[in-house]
Amino acid sequence: MDKIRIACFVSTLTLLPACGGDSSSNQSQTGTENTGTTNFKVSVDAPAQLLPSGSEQASTSFGLLSLAYADTVEGLEKENFAVAVIGPDGKVVEKVTLTDGNWERENDGTYTITLPGGERLDCVVLVSLDDGTPAVQIGEQLPTDVLLAPTTSTRFQVDLNSSVAYQAIVDEIAAADGWGDYAAAVGSNPADIQTTDELVSELIASVADNVDSLVENLGALNFDVATVLATPEIKELATKVVERIKTERDAVTTNAATVLESGLWWLWSAQEWTENNARLVELEAGKISFNNGVTTESIYEWDSNSEDPITLTEADMTSTQSLDAIDTTNMNIDSWVLTQYPDEAWQAAYDMIVFRSADQNKAVFADIGLHQDPNLDHQITLKEINLAGKKVSTFLSYPQTQAFLPYLPKDLTFGGNAKGYKIEEQAGTDIRYELWHDNDCDPLFNGNCNRAWLNGEANAPTELAEIVAETASTGPFVGDIHGVWLSQDILAELIDDAGKTLVLWYRAANDNFTKAHTDTWQEKNIYGETLYIFTVPEELAEADQDFDADEREVFFAVQNGFVRKGAIKSSVNTDSELLLNQAAIDTIYTNASVDNLPQFGRCTEGDKTTSATESDLIQALANCGFLRADNYMDTFYGHNLVRVNGNGETRAYQFKNDGTFDYFKDGLQRTPRQWQLDDGLIRIHYDDQNDPSYELLALTQADVPGGQFAFKIYTHDAYPGEPQIDEVWSYVAKRYDPQTVLTACEADDSGFDDQNSVPFEGQEKTMQEYEQAVTACRVNTAGDRQARYTARGLQNKAWQVTDEETEYMLYFDTDENNDGWFDGLFRNVDPNDAEEVGFEWQIVDDQYHLKANIDGIDLTELGTIVAANGTEFSVKYYSKQSNWPTDFNYMDEDEGEIWSETYRVIELEDVPALPQ
Repeated sequence: MDKIRIACFVSTLTLLPACGGDSSSNQSQTGTENTGTTNFKVSVDAPAQLLPSGSEQASTSFGLLSLAYADTVEGLEKENFAVAVIGPDGKVVEKVTLTDGNWERENDGTYTITLPGGERLDCVVLVSLDDGTPAVQIGEQLPTDVLLAPTTSTRFQVDLNSSVAYQAIVDEIAAADGWGDYAAAVGSNPADIQTTDELVSELIASVADNVDSLVENLGALNFDVATVLATPEIKELATKVVERIKTERDAVTTNAATVLESGLWWLWSAQEWTENNARLVELEAGKISFNNGVTTESIYEWDSNSEDPITLTEADMTSTQSLDAIDTTNMNIDSWVLTQYPDEAWQAAYDMIVFRSADQNKAVFADIGLHQDPNLDHQITLKEINLAGKKVSTFLSYPQTQAFLPYLPKDLTFGGNAKGYKIEEQAGTDIRYELWHDNDCDPLFNGNCNRAWLNGEANAPTELAEIVAETASTGPFVGDIHGVWLSQDILAELIDDAGKTLVLWYRAANDNFTKAHTDTWQEKNIYGETLYIFTVPEELAEADQDFDADEREVFFAVQNGFVRKGAIKSSVNTDSELLLNQAAIDTIYTNASVDNLPQFGRCTEGDKTTSATESDLIQALANCGFLRADNYMDTFYGHNLVRVNGNGETRAYQFKNDGTFDYFKDGLQRTPRQWQLDDGLIRIHYDDQNDPSYELLALTQADVPGGQFAFKIYTHDAYPGEPQIDEVWSYVAKRYDPQTVLTACEADDSGFDDQNSVPFEGQEKTMQEYEQAVTACRVNTAGDRQARYTARGLQNKAWQVTDEETEYMLYFDTDENNDGWFDGLFRNVDPNDAEEVGFEWQIVDDQYHLKANIDGIDLTELGTIVAANGTEFSVKYYSKQSNWPTDFNYMDEDEGEIWSETYRVIELEDVPALPQ
């Protein structure tokens, strides 16, 4: 968890920097004029999905990397690049021609571009991953289907993150009058490029997690750069981060002692998927204060499984510490830190701090387990930001606080006394050697789960010599490699040769590994302890989700009898998280509520009724979200997934694990269809070689406990001889158990005298009472939609009464009297009560109307569907007979009977004939 008591880092990607010409207009430049040229070392990274099919451009250095991360793109040509200069309106004012003299592909997979002048914001490098040069046009906006990055540093990476970041800055500049805050970073002679380069780097780091999540979420789908750049969530986040960074630059140093007396608040949040595919959100807040030598910290926890409100009413944990009364009782060890303590070099750290001192300039604190050595102290200064009137969402745009946002009103602003604080921190030692600690495993290794895992060896090593290989392995199979595991996909081979060679192997596929990196390892003696040390390169660490950015400096050491893995931590840390005062935290927690969560339902963004393509579906999924259907198919099998179209007609899908599914239209079973998983989508097609039609179903939201699932669909309807339909649309489906028979809702039904065929006295009902009964019984079939009657849904079908299986209602599409009423027939095939009665029917305002004359008595019925499960319908009726007011003095002309029935739908030809 990233909290105030932990050094919290921004892992800045150096977004790196020159260009011809001067795009500045009427601005004063005070920098030293760069009249020469600058060599820019450029690397290009892209997820595999963005590379052309069959492309050999991606580096094979790391095999098949996780789709959430990018591959280094090494095989690009000069024609894949373009360089442009933009004006303050975001439009291109100059293009720089690339030649063999100013563009070169290097052996290490990078590219060198030599440009006139130096680093600047308004000069941008564009990269097309497809064949052809980026379509840069003078007087036009930059293209959105390519990767891009500004030349704000001499070394930089062009990738999705840099593209999102630069587009956000360009949008901000274009919306302003002139270059505004960026005036000092443009033109061939920038006055201050460093400040803007730092902003770009921090912006890239801030959006990286969200971009990676989007890429991972879209999986192997065929999305493109434009999809990512156009995603509202990504664009909105980038805009907020720019605003936040610029506001935080105005922070001023404040009195640390005064602030700590009142107390500082930190926030932390996370979300993960549970085993049953439900999303679990954790929200956490902590307050830490320092008064009269006593440090007090209280922590408040909440998760989305809780039925309690999100409040700060009662702390889940409170710790009070002072230097002369350290208490580690019931405290969990967080890590082991290498110290100069003479009795035991490895000392426990508890992720709990105690302040040593605080004054107007600084505060000094230590971990409660390391307080005896001032060399392990941390010294911080606090910088204050006025948050009054500013949007809360802007300042919760850090990765570790973003999960709070759905629980808050979208446009919530901080109150008048709200303050934020940035930390500047300097550890007392140059570097810190930390071994992680965990006791949640079985067996434990002298109280700690942390142990070195040798490839192919179950026993935990107790000596460092056991993790060293005498000779280099040849690979590529995992069984051929003598190494120690760094993660599930990375093996480190430390070779005991003269040069202490290090080989890092990366899993290409299954048990097949490839050499990802070759370097050296070191053996060092520090404070009497022997450490084997090496570095994991940044690109390899990024390719593996098990690696954190601050754990690339790896070491192994023996601690408490076993070889364990640790990381070397730097002393200089910039806390990326914004800390808050009481007024700011009150704004957040007073308004935080589950009632602010987006309601489950259809996401209609990206819906397109004509000329849609699969690419339109992918863009819609980038906007709406995407869940891989293969994680949910087990919950679909054996159930009806029921949706309701805009007319109120039901459609049901009953998926089977043999690749087929039964399809029910208006309750009637149709010809079975086929399905298959296609990169997390459900591809539906017909068992007809002459019909190329198909549908792609993409799951965008899932409420597993509630049995509701939201889908985005691409339909390609191309049956020969029929008009072609290509559309993107959306619906919500609800899961029903077909083994559970739909029951009639009998609320407010009339008691009925079967002998006299009339409601009992006192059980006669009015139309108003019927409407109230319908309201009481009616439930949504799927999402916010209810099944409704339509003429098309009844025509040429038969409804069989579910609890009287000999009774059928037959509906025809003929109109014998030519009066707007269709023909129908009631049939009872019970041999003891066989009969047929003709009637007429029509649908008006979604309600079913029936009329008949039986032995001179006029009968009318009004019916409303109140529930449906895809194969059955529950109906509430209101009936009147012409003889009731005349034959029964307690009945008026405006009174009738309320009754209920349920039906299943079958083909007309399947209705049995009357018994002879």
